[in-house]
Amino acid sequence: MVLRGIAVPTIEHVLSHIRTLSSLCAEKGTIDGFLEETLVELDQAICHKVKEVVNQTLPSSGTPYHALASWIQAISRDKPVEIFTTNYDLLLEQALEEQRVPYFDGFVGSDSAFLDLESMAEDDLPARWARLWKIHGSINWWMTEGEKIRRCRDNVKGERLRAFLRSDQCVLITCGYR
Repeated sequence: MVLRGIAVPTIEHVLSHIRTLSSLCAEKGTIDGFLEETLVELDQAICHKVKEVVNQTLPSSGTPYHALASWIQAISRDKPVEIFTTNYDLLLEQALEEQRVPYFDGFVGSDSAFLDLESMAEDDLPARWARLWKIHGSINWWMTEGEKIRRCRDNVKGERLRAFLRSDQCVLITCGYR
C-alpha cells in the first residue's frame, strides 16, 4: 500500500491522512467519496484497536522500562529528567510508579485529570521529578466534546523538544522502532 508517496505508511501516517480528509469533508461535504461521519468512525475504530493492542500490563520487574526508571531514581541531578516518547502505551508510567519515581505528564487531578498547559510551560519541578512528554498522545488521553483534553482510564466523549535539546544538562534517550 502506498499512501501519499509513502511506500510503507505507519499508523500515524494513516491516521493523519484520515484526519486531513475528515477536515476537508467538514468544508466540502464529501471527499474522495467519503462522508465526514464515515472518516470519523474509521478514525475512532483505528484508535480503539490501537488502544486494545497496546493496553498491556508491564511485568513486575526486569524490563528496560524498570532499568530506565531505576536509573532516573538513582542519578544525582540539578534539574528534572525530561523523557520524550512516541509510545501510546502506559508501560513507562507503570515502571516509574513501581520504582516510586515522581513524574509530571502535564495533567492535574486523578479521576478525570485535565491538561494544564500553564504548568507544562513552567520549569519549576523539583530536581528529583521526571517530566514525561508523550509526543503522539496516550491511550488514556481523551478529547471531550468541549474540546478539552482529559486523562482517565475510560473513554471520554515539537517546540518543547527542540527547547529541551538546546538546554544545559540535556540527555536524550530514545527507544522505539523505525
